Amino acid sequence: MTSSAVSEKSNGKQLSSGLEFSRRKVSLESYPHMLAIYTTDACNLRCIGCDYGKRIASGITITAQGYQRLFDVFPFIRTIGIAGAEMFYDAGNPKGYMNKVFDEGNKYPALRYIGFTNATLLTPEKISLIVDRFSWIGISIDSPEAEVYKTIRVGGQLERVTANIKKISALKSEKGLGRTDDPRIVLSSIIMELTYRSIKDIVKLAHEAGAAQVNLLEPWEGTYEKWNIFHNREKTMEYLALRKEADELARDLGIRIQDRTRNIIMYNMPDLKEQLGFSDADVMGRWPRCCDAPWNELYIWRNGDARICCTSPTVIGNVNDNSILEIWNSPIAIEVRKRILNGNYARDCQKNCHRGYVLPPFRAKSVFSYFRKLFLRDYDVS
Repeated sequence: MTSSAVSEKSNGKQLSSGLEFSRRKVSLESYPHMLAIYTTDACNLRCIGCDYGKRIASGITITAQGYQRLFDVFPFIRTIGIAGAEMFYDAGNPKGYMNKVFDEGNKYPALRYIGFTNATLLTPEKISLIVDRFSWIGISIDSPEAEVYKTIRVGGQLERVTANIKKISALKSEKGLGRTDDPRIVLSSIIMELTYRSIKDIVKLAHEAGAAQVNLLEPWEGTYEKWNIFHNREKTMEYLALRKEADELARDLGIRIQDRTRNIIMYNMPDLKEQLGFSDADVMGRWPRCCDAPWNELYIWRNGDARICCTSPTVIGNVNDNSILEIWNSPIAIEVRKRILNGNYARDCQKNCHRGYVLPPFRAKSVFSYFRKLFLRDYDVS
């Protein structure tokens, strides 16, 4: 679809994605609110559970026409997600994809960015960009202990990272912005053998550095498996007790905690669900109404493939071949939305949901029969 076709569509009446979701529409008039773009597949660090740092940035095959198709919808979306390895690793961007995205996005004052960084490469210019244009910035820090940090994030220095976080906070303060104002600073820690006993200290560091939130992340399948504690009941129970203490501290300090470890715990040890604050009825009652990602978000992979979630394996199109709007309402995209509304999420969702949602049991046949009975109706595909 051409730029003129995009403009023509934008002049028509559009429903909000939230309204379309509530009406169970699967062919959408609205644009995605957020477009996440992989700008690099390389990193300056050599983290123990990741191979990005060992790569040369050669895996991005989005064409010039593909990038133009992304740029065509910048006037009509709210947020650009900068995805990939280390977004500020200039040496890992020989084709300048990151700078192209920022240069184009900066033309639209209302457009905001989100993304994760290891915060080792921040310059005054990049800190200004974060404060002026980002809605939130995630800092991957894992451990507040220098030696542990250095063991996990090989090549990084915790002192430099914490100094850069404080520089972001200081510039926010200069502009009259508080801790919870945009850009919100989010500290992320992968919970594993090396880190799970330090979550209270992560909360303290967040408070000291001016961060608004701490994300506790599970070790994704294929990463950090050697240090995964969530196959060990004793260590999992210890972690849950420490997390309760961290929750209390966070409330006292005004820090939000998002815990994404619940899925893997419930998946491996379902008898612990009540300790996690979920009953079977709670979990079932949240689905499929809790997730509107296929109505709001589009992720563009390094080869141009488009998906509705960062963990979804389902490819709904490729930006090298089609416009964003053609992909957004492709037959596969429509099928994904139908499956989500029917509760048939197993093909498109993973237990390490990036929102931290607790999914109903994957293998429980009663789940699918429950949703088929509950949602057996026609869809509005107009």
